[in-house]
Amino acid sequence: MVKRIYSEGHSIGLHTYTHSYKKIYCDKRGFLAEMLKSQDEINSIIGIKPTTIRFPSGSRKHLTKTFLIQLHSYNFKVYDWNAAMSDGINCKTPVAKLYSEATKMTVTKHPIILLMHCDYMHKNTCVALPGVIKFYKDNGYEFKIINDKTPENYFPIK
Repeated sequence: MVKRIYSEGHSIGLHTYTHSYKKIYCDKRGFLAEMLKSQDEINSIIGIKPTTIRFPSGSRKHLTKTFLIQLHSYNFKVYDWNAAMSDGINCKTPVAKLYSEATKMTVTKHPIILLMHCDYMHKNTCVALPGVIKFYKDNGYEFKIINDKTPENYFPIK
């Protein structure tokens, strides 16, 4: 599946190897180990080492200035979302509500990084997504992959 996703022109990012909060958030070394292991696994499959990171549940409680510097020393860049749907809380959120959440307050001049969950449990998200994409295209947005030129987008560091 990773080969297909990559060959179709999508970017590949890192979200940890195990998604085990006890492993990834026990300390900074655990988080780095998870990202590096995931990076190595992807490299063995498609021959690239992704540097894009998305923290499980976002970086808000985990990212510090010092840790960001450490992540940058590995060439990692952090991307949180600036628009989120409630499908992460309830996979059965109605399609109309997902569409409304995705489109009501996110039209800005700034890039939008939208977090939606599209997997076997999130059937309503998959149904809402074409309408959300159409909405943004009709409002002049383009859908692009995150690459080395994409500015980082992480939650404010306290």
